[in-house]
Amino acid sequence: MGSGLRGRRHAVLLATMVACGAALRADVGLRAAAAARRYGACRAAAVMSTRGDGLPCGSLVALITPMFADGSVDEDALRALYRWHIDCGTDGLVVLGTTGEASTLSPAERLNVLRITQEEAVGKLPVVIGTGAIQPAAAIKMGEEAAAHGANGVLVVTPYYVKPTQKGLIKYYEHIADNSPLPLVLYNVPSRTGVDMTPITVGALSQHPRIVGVKVCARHPAPRHRRFARRFSARAREWRAPHAAAHRGTAPRRAMPRRAGARACRKRPAM
Repeated sequence: MGSGLRGRRHAVLLATMVACGAALRADVGLRAAAAARRYGACRAAAVMSTRGDGLPCGSLVALITPMFADGSVDEDALRALYRWHIDCGTDGLVVLGTTGEASTLSPAERLNVLRITQEEAVGKLPVVIGTGAIQPAAAIKMGEEAAAHGANGVLVVTPYYVKPTQKGLIKYYEHIADNSPLPLVLYNVPSRTGVDMTPITVGALSQHPRIVGVKVCARHPAPRHRRFARRFSARAREWRAPHAAAHRGTAPRRAMPRRAGARACRKRPAM
């Protein structure tokens, strides 16, 4: 019964990605050139003015990876999606995370997505690449690939399935951060991975100079967010999952500040 439910969820997710890809393909000629003329200089200044670790303030969108019905990556839709976010003034993007179905992509497909990301988004807005893996060496290798394609940072989820101890998590992240060419953001999503990173562990990891933030996705995030924020040093940043407020049934108390030059963009790509 459980496997059947998972199969139905996968089918629904794939259908959603296919539908999104079809919608985006219809608007491949998005207003990217006009956007570059309007706020290209402002966006370049914003990218350059981020903190020393290269990570931005504001709202970073966890990007899906559009796919065809056969599961292959829809490159045209992906390019259109990047251009749409640039046109709408998005502060930054998180690519190949769990939302992007990175675990279902082959190494060649990952590299192809990174290539498209470099061509369409790098240098126009900050980009963070998801590089989480059970094996630390695999996470390090993916981080090196992300750096080679111009990313600003990496998002590393806790190792799923193996359920490491808190000391094991510290060793895992410290080893990756020691060998990472990019700033590292922790990612705690216990409902998906089976392991929960405690505020004490986050506090210990926040002392590492290459670990600069934490993304949290939990059913009751507010108290834990406060504890994480207290544990983290002043230079680190906490990222909230966009749907965290939905679990509480309330919207965030205040919106992220909009970067100068960005404008509201409510219109979606044409169908």
